[in-house]
Amino acid sequence: MSMFPMHIPSLKCFSFRFLLLFLELQIATSEDQACYDIHVYDEILPYTSEEVDAIGSPSSWTRSPVSDQDDGCFDSVNLGFTFPWRPNGLESNVKISPNGALHFGTRPEQCCEPGPRACSRCYFASPGTCGLRGNYYNGRGDYSNLIAAFLTDLNPGLESLAGVPMNGTVQYASGPSALITRWSRVPLFFNHVPPSLSSTSSHSSSSSSPSLSLSLQSSSSSSSSTSPSSASPVSFEASLLANTGDVLLRFHDVVDPYQICCWTAGTTRREWSVGIRLPKYGNKAFSPTKYQAQWNTSVSGYYPPLSAIRSGVTVEMKRLSGGVRFCAYPSRILNGTTSLTLYLATGCAICTSCAYEAELSLGEVPRAGCNWDSQRRYLRCSFDLAGSQLAFVPGETATVTLIADSESLEHEPIRLDVVHANASTEEPFDPTVSVANQMLSRLCRRCFVNTSVVCPLDCSGEAGGLATVDTCGVCSGGLTGRVPDASKDCAGLCNGPYRFVSYPAGTTVHGSTGQCICNGGPEACLNKSLTFSPGTQEFHEMCASPNVTSDRAGTIVHISTGNHQAPCQSDTVCDVHCLLGNVSVAGKWSRANRSVRCPLPIPPPLPPGSTSQFIPILLKTHENKIWSSSSLLSIEVVGGSDPRFNLTEVKSLDDPHSVCLGCTKFHPNYCRKDCTGTYGGTAKVDDCLTCTGGTTNKRFNGEADCAGICNGPFQRLNGACYCPGTAEACQQEGYRSIYETPSTAANAPSVVRQTQITCLSPFILPQDGFNGKNHSYYLRIGTERKVCPKNGPCDVKCKIGNETVDGSFISKGNYVQCEPPPFPFGGIGNATVVVSLLVSGFIVPSKPLFVTYLPFNSSSASTASPSLLEKLANLSKVPALCDRCHRRTKNATCFHDCFGEWNGDALTDTCGDCTGGSTGLAVNYNADCQGVCNGPFEMSEGFCVCLHDENGRKNHSTCIRAGKQSIIGVQKQATLCVHPNILPTREPTKIMVMGSDLSNKPPPSPFGLVFGDSRFVPAKYDEAFRSLIVEAPPLASGSATLGVRVSSRGVQTGPWMFVTFDTRQQPPARELKDCGRCCRVNPVGCKVDCADVSFGKALVDSCGVCGGGTTGK
Repeated sequence: MSMFPMHIPSLKCFSFRFLLLFLELQIATSEDQACYDIHVYDEILPYTSEEVDAIGSPSSWTRSPVSDQDDGCFDSVNLGFTFPWRPNGLESNVKISPNGALHFGTRPEQCCEPGPRACSRCYFASPGTCGLRGNYYNGRGDYSNLIAAFLTDLNPGLESLAGVPMNGTVQYASGPSALITRWSRVPLFFNHVPPSLSSTSSHSSSSSSPSLSLSLQSSSSSSSSTSPSSASPVSFEASLLANTGDVLLRFHDVVDPYQICCWTAGTTRREWSVGIRLPKYGNKAFSPTKYQAQWNTSVSGYYPPLSAIRSGVTVEMKRLSGGVRFCAYPSRILNGTTSLTLYLATGCAICTSCAYEAELSLGEVPRAGCNWDSQRRYLRCSFDLAGSQLAFVPGETATVTLIADSESLEHEPIRLDVVHANASTEEPFDPTVSVANQMLSRLCRRCFVNTSVVCPLDCSGEAGGLATVDTCGVCSGGLTGRVPDASKDCAGLCNGPYRFVSYPAGTTVHGSTGQCICNGGPEACLNKSLTFSPGTQEFHEMCASPNVTSDRAGTIVHISTGNHQAPCQSDTVCDVHCLLGNVSVAGKWSRANRSVRCPLPIPPPLPPGSTSQFIPILLKTHENKIWSSSSLLSIEVVGGSDPRFNLTEVKSLDDPHSVCLGCTKFHPNYCRKDCTGTYGGTAKVDDCLTCTGGTTNKRFNGEADCAGICNGPFQRLNGACYCPGTAEACQQEGYRSIYETPSTAANAPSVVRQTQITCLSPFILPQDGFNGKNHSYYLRIGTERKVCPKNGPCDVKCKIGNETVDGSFISKGNYVQCEPPPFPFGGIGNATVVVSLLVSGFIVPSKPLFVTYLPFNSSSASTASPSLLEKLANLSKVPALCDRCHRRTKNATCFHDCFGEWNGDALTDTCGDCTGGSTGLAVNYNADCQGVCNGPFEMSEGFCVCLHDENGRKNHSTCIRAGKQSIIGVQKQATLCVHPNILPTREPTKIMVMGSDLSNKPPPSPFGLVFGDSRFVPAKYDEAFRSLIVEAPPLASGSATLGVRVSSRGVQTGPWMFVTFDTRQQPPARELKDCGRCCRVNPVGCKVDCADVSFGKALVDSCGVCGGGTTGK
């Protein structure tokens, strides 16, 4: 199809092939507004006969001057006919905007920054000034009183973008009864070149023709890609038809402006609009229309669906000649009725700040007051028909007339049929739902499609429907045909297994003919996954005791509320009932154990194959409130064939612990059992996991031996606790000791309140202890956590067998060191004793540690030989402790220094070398005289310098870069600069040092500069430059770079600065006339002019231009 068709094929308005959407959008009203319908076609409609007359021939098209503009003057066009725009006025002129709109009025209302009256123009406003959303800024107007064909920030006058030709034009053709305005291949405005154009342009610059495709993407097709082409121009048309007042918009090639980049700086989304933006009517407010919210604007008007604006679509906006069209509910009046509430919905933008009244044409009915509902968008008019002198006759028709602010409102007729009350076909109202809600629902059913009434969707998808999700999660009520909560069983479980079972014929129990029971077994009847909603008034946590009982007569059930709210306030005056299924039985309240006791009614006979049945439980209080638990509470009743039948005897009601059969959780203290299973018993489990005390006749920890090991091998000898035999047999790591239990004493240190890993070395000792056979044998204990602070007092001891000796905490290595005492009883062979660590008198809880004393005078040569004693001496040294205990205590005991030595002093220095300790290397031995690790600096002529080489590897730049890596501390936050920094080598040169730290005052005297970290040269403070002036000494050894620092009172301070002595450098002028490269750090002292020249004479003139001085201006 041609982009701009010239022929007139037959128009199939209602063809299902072309008609995408027919929307009756009756937009706008009041005496100064108009009403329109919207039709959306999924094709480019051929021109009407009026449009063909306007075109005539191709030469009839006139090129508008806005084709050469961005936001320039509008093109004012004489229509040649009068176009009905306002109901009380016709327009003979229209103004064409380069931004895709047709404006009316002598001075368009939307102009934020209008030009002279002779040339109406306005800039397309960015957010914050004024825009399409309808916001007011600084008293300026909105974009209104216009037809937005494709209103956005366009730039028809753009000749090319990044080398790509645009060639956009705006044309119009006017005839006796139609005007067609065409925007053809018009580019969007860009604040800067879009990235896609920049990359495309550079890529194709070598080609003879641009490779960028300018084909336009429709919004539907562009959604599948990342974004539309940034260079896509747009083509569209707007036609005004004089005879009908209709508007046609044809979208040939358009893109979604939201997807295009590079609009006004600081914004991310372009402003755009399509539709009729009506003129404002004083200060009156108007109701929003159906799709207005999609365009995010408060400007009154009519707008098509946002999704309909895409390539190949025509939007027809038909003006309604009869005024506002209302949809009314009800549409009938029942004769004999005394009142009538009429709901009126419309798609028009009617005045919402006006006062409305309604007149009824039958009888002497008073005017009805009408109220506008701003949230649901409808008028509600209430007629009083009781005093009417004329009886309504079935078959008559009543007409409703609306008055707005005491003036008749122009609208299409609203007719109501009078029918006989008995002949009404209206569905009856649901008594469980309010009449007002049902009236609104019926209004939505009748009027939602063609009006702007707000009708939220119910759970069934019905606009304004009354269906809701019931407690079982089922959408019911309304038009669903489902009864709310119909899926609940008799116990209140959604889709549950409980059913009502009748008693045998003629049998009743407590007035009930049947019972609500479940015979499906515990898995089905106690299914916690089912939603429980009994519809009760209150929920309280309750439990039943017992939860399993027999169906024999006299069975009692307890319903406990625990410490929660009580159903009664006293035991004597309390009318409380247990609702056991469908049977209500009187209960007895006990405030002592906070439970209700009720006799269990005999359930219906068990069906064949079942041995038990479950009965749901509720509670009715003395206030007739029904209580239920948050989940289903039930009791299982077993029959005689169930093996549990004889095990379900309920204790006497006088037994104070009867409630504990099923409600222990509500009475944890009262129903507490000891380890023998006795309620309120005193027996408890000891540290050896044995039930002791109470009725057990067992002593607490009676199974622990003298070493605290449960069922251990240790025994006493004359008061000493030891284990005879070999070290391997006595030192079992799996032994359980009562000393593993952390201390709970209030004054116990924190390290004994939690169990930790401990490790001991050595694990064998001579029986004469510390000073045995010319050797000193230390006993050391490593720990997982530090038992003492690094600095400060610490009471730490070692308990070895029955002896306690003082210890010392060695923080470097994290262990305790003790001198072991001799074993008090010799001559008994090997003796293994338990070793414990004490902090402030409390044992550190851990697995038991052991040490075995070997007899010195043993007949066994292997245990008494000097080599063994020498081995024991080695085992008692620190490295042996580290080797044995480092891993056992999770690397907490001992550490390796960088040289690999246990607890050594070697450290990694600043240069990354392992030095000190046993390495024999001095710290930072690899740093040169400048303090640079492996650096290029060396001593020459008494200076620390970086000598330049002939091949250029060591030069001014490389030496400075290396020198800044000095490990010698500097004052990094200080800012200083030296000028000049390249000096001659054979004679002294004046230099200056300046910076923010010197801008106010000099450093404390005496002050100067230190060259090469060795030569101090005094300095003077220059008030004019606010800097230090120093005469740098010569350097005869050739080209070299050296560090310079400020020295004050003999202390070097500030950052490193560097100067280079260059044999090729000529001596500078004796007087320093400017700050050179150092202006940036001292602009005040250097008096920098507008040309960035120190002590320059350039000035900013009255035009804002920097001139004079060195500028050449």
